[in-house]
Amino acid sequence: MDGGGFCAEIPDWGIRDVAQWYDWMDYLKELRRRIQQVAPDGAIWTNGTGIPYADFGYCEWSEPFWHQLMSPQWRSLAMDLFRTKLTEPPGHVIVPTYGHPVADPMLSAYTIMYGWCGHLGMIFRLPWTKAAWEFRGVELVEDAVKPRWWRQPVDFEAYGLRKSKVGVIHVFSHMTQPGEVEVSVDPAKLGLEPGKPLYEWLLKMNDPRPVEDVDPWNPGPGFQVVANLVPTYGFGMPVAPDQQLTEEQRQTLRVHHSRTVSPSILLGGMICPKQLMLRLLTRPVLLTTVVLSHILAVLEGVEGHPTETGLIEHLDVTVHGKRSGEAINLTVDCRADSATVLVPGLTVTTTQVQASAVVQVRGATWAGSPALPLAVPKGRHQIQLTLGGN
Repeated sequence: MDGGGFCAEIPDWGIRDVAQWYDWMDYLKELRRRIQQVAPDGAIWTNGTGIPYADFGYCEWSEPFWHQLMSPQWRSLAMDLFRTKLTEPPGHVIVPTYGHPVADPMLSAYTIMYGWCGHLGMIFRLPWTKAAWEFRGVELVEDAVKPRWWRQPVDFEAYGLRKSKVGVIHVFSHMTQPGEVEVSVDPAKLGLEPGKPLYEWLLKMNDPRPVEDVDPWNPGPGFQVVANLVPTYGFGMPVAPDQQLTEEQRQTLRVHHSRTVSPSILLGGMICPKQLMLRLLTRPVLLTTVVLSHILAVLEGVEGHPTETGLIEHLDVTVHGKRSGEAINLTVDCRADSATVLVPGLTVTTTQVQASAVVQVRGATWAGSPALPLAVPKGRHQIQLTLGGN
């Protein structure tokens, strides 16, 4: 739906009446009811954000708006985007349009931060679009983090969000140079339980702006996206398939072209405190993200495709679990044909695995440390890991 004056109070002189906001609500509710009578899986797409009863909505920001987020006047525009997320109806998907390359990295950063729908205006954006998809459904949590950037004169934004049982801290820097920030986190408000083991993963967004020697609109017939073998969002590099490169050269190119930063394990298995203080090194207009979980596991890939974030609360796969002494019990719900879950810090030589229909893959690492990969087919799987060797 499109059109000027949507949801406005408009007089109709023919019938001598004025359309009120509640008339629009009744109209939207009835429209949705009738659409779903005809097609239960039908969707409503509106040219606007936060429209009740709609499934999708456009955020029509052109490049100058995104560029202003790099200026000293960034705060008012950041507030607009914050309010858009804050008033987002449950299950609603917002799609930022006019996603030209010059709108990055701000466009991709906010799309990932709020779990919106990435814009595939160019093939370079595929990894960042996928990362935003993996954060789809994250919910803002009131007063989960401090400082409250909208009230205090700080030069960065900090948010506490939840995706089911996983806590997410996003920090977006408006500083002109890399700098350290401090963020105070209330784990309980993110659904975490003080006193239980807590695992933290640090994810640093890579710069989505294309390399200087490649035209993002016409990269050439030999272009393809080559993924790094680490679950970090924002990997992607231009390479022609006929190039004969050694693996060492490919790794060098990956670092040079995509500026890839591997995820890091901040804290593994500490007892969850009532208050957590994070000291993070940030870079201008790029996301720095901390994932908090009671479960020692990351999602490495789905159906042979690496994930961008490692989030275990995925649209196709969900991992639950708990640790009791030397035993780690995992429940993997795989709605895709296959998936691979990594347990950082464990190896096949130090861990006994009891499970049905689980294939172990040897030689994996994650965040520079050994990891135990568990490849599972479609279905629900109960897996018990016992430390102490085979």
